[in-house]
Amino acid sequence: MNSSTPVLGARGFSLVELMIALALGLFLTGVAVNVVVNSRQIFRTTENLSRMQENARSAFELMARDIRSAGGNPCGTPMVVNVLNNPANLWWANWAAGSVIGYENGAAPLGYGVPARNAPAVALIQPNAGANAGLNPSANIVGNSDAILLLSGDSLEGTTIRSHNPATFQFTLNNNAHGFAAGDVLMACDSPIYVAATPAPPVTAIFQASAVAGNVITHAAGGAPGNCSSGLGSLPATPCAGTAKTYGSGGVLSRFTSAFWYVGNNGRGSSSLYRVSMNGTPGSIQNDEVIDNVCIQGGGILQPENRACGGLQITYMTRNTTTGVVAQTAVAGIDWSVSSQTPKPNNANEVVALRISLDLQSREASGISNANVAQQLTTNLTETIFLRNRDAAQ
Repeated sequence: MNSSTPVLGARGFSLVELMIALALGLFLTGVAVNVVVNSRQIFRTTENLSRMQENARSAFELMARDIRSAGGNPCGTPMVVNVLNNPANLWWANWAAGSVIGYENGAAPLGYGVPARNAPAVALIQPNAGANAGLNPSANIVGNSDAILLLSGDSLEGTTIRSHNPATFQFTLNNNAHGFAAGDVLMACDSPIYVAATPAPPVTAIFQASAVAGNVITHAAGGAPGNCSSGLGSLPATPCAGTAKTYGSGGVLSRFTSAFWYVGNNGRGSSSLYRVSMNGTPGSIQNDEVIDNVCIQGGGILQPENRACGGLQITYMTRNTTTGVVAQTAVAGIDWSVSSQTPKPNNANEVVALRISLDLQSREASGISNANVAQQLTTNLTETIFLRNRDAAQ
């Protein structure tokens, strides 16, 4: 065979065939790249949605603990006497104003006026510890977002009372492992068994421990903020009258706790949900950032509702103390102090449940707008929480 003779059937690819193959390869590569990009986008979107939902669940759970216990004490005693000095001037101690108090549109707790906007969150903690430390008049609460103040006695870590001597102003507890220290603000309440055996009405007292030695807790007058009286048996309307009262065996001594929930600027260009708390010790008030990336007005548009974000919004369900009718009531129409009054006044609207609405946004731009521009995801989550410490309508 002549070496120059071409082999029959052997031929290469034509230019057209090469172009078609190249086009098909590019098409398949583009499809693969698009699948990878879309998968990554879906992953980021799902991850951000999951993170927002997880943040909301954490916030709702922590808020629910404070809300459910608001107004309560370990003994369930409705009459509460507050012998602290000038409690109306202490945001964490004003029981007479109400154990649940709501604030709208960035308002601050009683006695502090409307706070400044866009201040750093640390402004809420005053550097000097003391009776009035904690909330600063220039707090960073954002506008157009709600806040709530909740007061209660710690029913989980109470210690039972062995005996009480009102003449020496001393409680003797059943054990030394109570964790109380001088200066702590405490609640003492009567045992239901002891109350049933005496003609005196059951009373819970809020006071500051003046001294602690082993299992002996002293409640003498004086101190900072201190007690206006060493007697813990006066009526709530006249707490400083100095009326002596003996708390019987089986009563409970617990910490007095306060929590203020609000949305504030976190100093990182976004807003967070905060909890300022006083857990029995006025000099160690804490300001904790609970979750970040709360979507506030001006920070985003909530989809699919197509409305401006509102941060934290609280709706109150109230019950009329005379008719028992339950209705949604605006903040201005709620009688916040009803829960602290004994007996309760007629035709007053007392809060029995709260509907918490929280607008959140993702930490990164993982959504696509109508203009095909990357944007942060937004979502709204709600939770309804009932208060445990509410009696039936009278």
